[in-house]
Amino acid sequence: TVDLFKAVSTGNVTAIKKAIARGANINATCKINADTNECFWKGYKNECLGQENMDFQLDSTDYEEYYTPLFIAAKMKQPKIVLALLNEGANIKLPSRACRISCDGECHPYSQEILAHSEFFFSDPDSTTDVTLQTALIFAQKGAFEKIYNASFLISNEKISDRVLSDFLKQMSQLNAIEGINSVDIVDDKAMTLLDQAYSKNRPLTAKLLKSIGVKRVSHSEAVEGCGSDNDNEEYGGCWGTTWKVRYDDGSEESVPMCECGEGS
Repeated sequence: TVDLFKAVSTGNVTAIKKAIARGANINATCKINADTNECFWKGYKNECLGQENMDFQLDSTDYEEYYTPLFIAAKMKQPKIVLALLNEGANIKLPSRACRISCDGECHPYSQEILAHSEFFFSDPDSTTDVTLQTALIFAQKGAFEKIYNASFLISNEKISDRVLSDFLKQMSQLNAIEGINSVDIVDDKAMTLLDQAYSKNRPLTAKLLKSIGVKRVSHSEAVEGCGSDNDNEEYGGCWGTTWKVRYDDGSEESVPMCECGEGS
């Protein structure tokens, strides 16, 4: 098993297969704590360690981390390694455990179980590149994602190429897993669909894909009324924002409320 983790950390598919053939447990876990890094995960640091200025005393045994080979490969963004592990029988639903720090008033560490594919789109946006989506695509092809909620963010991310983005969105559309595929957002004071955004970012392949699955373009839009608590329409009572009238390229129209609701408008 040690050889398996070494092979994953170095991105060596051949060594992974050899380690498994010799009996290594593909779903084993390795530990990382103050004294031990069994994972051979170069450059990785336990988030909870080395926090001498935090308002807590850390017991490394309480906040010990453990990771599967699949989790490490996913976090290192190695699509070939992820594919090799899944093909060899890695359990896509087996969680790893990480230590995190929560600061709301006082700071405190806590242990969290995480699936290998669960943090692709929640980390630093600057780290989301082609290789992120290529790795995520492997998981998507295995049905790991129920929904993605940030297609607009992916379209606007200049570090992601048009080809890789269109391939990923095609797979997700086949799984009916793109949340808000026909929604309208206000971008630079304009009502825009995902298709409009793809054209505006010069993404012809992504635009072609979105058009093929029925996403429309906005031909005209204007802000027509507010949706604050003083609006006569009870539907928007206690809310604030603007309602837009949107006309699409097929001639259809709709009103799109861009409202926030709650106490204290």
